[in-house]
Parts: sequence; structure tokens; C-alpha cells
Amino acid sequence: MKKIAVGIGVLMFIVICMGCAKGSGYHVNLDELKKINGTMLEIDDTPQGEMTEKEFNEQCSTLSVSYAGYANYTKSVNQEDVQITDQDLLTIYEFCLDAVENGTYEKYSEDVDDGSTYSFIFYDENSEPHMLYSGYIYDNQKLSEIVQIIENYFEE
Repeated sequence: MKKIAVGIGVLMFIVICMGCAKGSGYHVNLDELKKINGTMLEIDDTPQGEMTEKEFNEQCSTLSVSYAGYANYTKSVNQEDVQITDQDLLTIYEFCLDAVENGTYEKYSEDVDDGSTYSFIFYDENSEPHMLYSGYIYDNQKLSEIVQIIENYFEE
């Protein structure tokens, strides 16, 4: 009986370890991914609330990431493309694939009426646009994380 209990314990440990080691489930060839021309993800940040047209134009910004692994931030002082890490590129790509395949944000919304709204547009390998989400992101950790990953490359 003791051997059965130990065997079950070992089996449970293996199952738990395999679950922890499980990746995103996507098998991405990074070299092939970087050969794709064009923009992968574009995130528009649009201010909401009362403001002048000048204030509105000054506060709008766009973050983008190319398949080649470069990020751009139109509001940044340095508007040149910046190389991002392979890990960040994969994180962003897998976020996009998951959102398209699972419709993760199709029914997501936040009831807020001030601040900034964000539009996440994924361009697939054929340059077809997919609106992943449009709205506020205050309460969504994953959407906020994707914005933060890109913005971190442009801290002034």
C-alpha cells in the first residue's frame, strides 16, 4: 500500500512539473517570424474627456512593433525604431495569436469615461488587420502589460 501511495505521489509530482513547464503552446520559429515584412501590432492611445484640439493632438500616441523585432513610439522624443528583445517579441506575438484564436477580448469592456482608450490592432503574416481590443485597459493586467513592455523601451 505504501508503494502505491509513493507511486501516486511521484506521478502527481511529474504531472505538476509538466504543467508548470508547459509554455504558451505556440511553436514559433523566431528566425522565420523576423523575415515577415511589416507591422505586427499597433496600439493607439487616444485621450478621452474634455480638452482642446491642440491638447488632444499632443496627447495621442501610437506604439507599434514590427515582425523584424523593432518598436516605435510616435509620442517619444526619439521616434527612431528601437530593437526589442527576442523574448519581448515572442511575448507580444503570442499575445496577438492568443487574442485572435480565442477571441480573448471580444466581450471585454470597462465602464470608465475618462483617461485614455487603447486600440490593439494585430496584422497577421498576410498584413490582414485584426482588431484585438478597443477600450480602456485599467483593469486588465495582460493588456496593460503589453503596453508596458513596449513603453519600457522609450522611457525618457
